[in-house]
Amino acid sequence: MNSQEGLLDQATDKFNRWQSLALSLLACATTTLIATPLLDYLDLANIVMLFLLTVFLVAVSLGRQAAILASVLSVVLFDIFFVPPRFSLAVNDIQYLVTFAVMLATGLITAHLAAGLRQQARESHYRAKRTQALYQVAHQLAGALTVSQVVEITHRFITNELKAQSAILLPDENEQQLVAAIQSLT
Repeated sequence: MNSQEGLLDQATDKFNRWQSLALSLLACATTTLIATPLLDYLDLANIVMLFLLTVFLVAVSLGRQAAILASVLSVVLFDIFFVPPRFSLAVNDIQYLVTFAVMLATGLITAHLAAGLRQQARESHYRAKRTQALYQVAHQLAGALTVSQVVEITHRFITNELKAQSAILLPDENEQQLVAAIQSLT
């Protein structure tokens, strides 16, 4: 597992669904507060970029649902606070409808892609842990000298790593019947 995957899991696991949505709302409100005094200095296209950056950061740090909320909120807040006539949902210039559509589409695509990357990071982390566990059990089995050691190592692996019930069957001394060497009732 690399450090970015670990940080990603830690960041996304810190907040429940409602906290993520509240932080998404807060991020969009903060972007609006930061961009409002810059309205005289920045073109509206640059303000759109600030909102898209917010959606991207929310998607990466808080997940898909929070990013979807951020996408919708960004469009609404941009319309209310920056598009003439300000402080209403009315739109005088029909071209802003295209801007809204592109903002929303970009935000939703970003949310989807970030969620996919997070899922891939989690799966990669899971596979790395499983590979490490298999390596360790293989190493232990290579050093086992008796059947009882092999049985104990195998039982411990199945119980601890696979969280499964197990029964290890070995032939009896006459090799006529199988008998249980160890059973797990986990």
